[in-house]
Amino acid sequence: MTEEVTKETTEKVTRDYLLNILNTTNFTLDRAMDLLGIPEADRPMYKDLLKKK
Repeated sequence: MTEEVTKETTEKVTRDYLLNILNTTNFTLDRAMDLLGIPEADRPMYKDLLKKK
């Protein structure tokens, strides 16, 4: 249970960081994910999370 809550919180915070980077720079989504060090395997999930926002 704790691991799931931690995972969800991390995803939400990372999504918020991505949105902040995208709103304050001219970076592409991929460049913003590079900046945050998001692994290639996790990128589709974050792209989906941003579509829902």
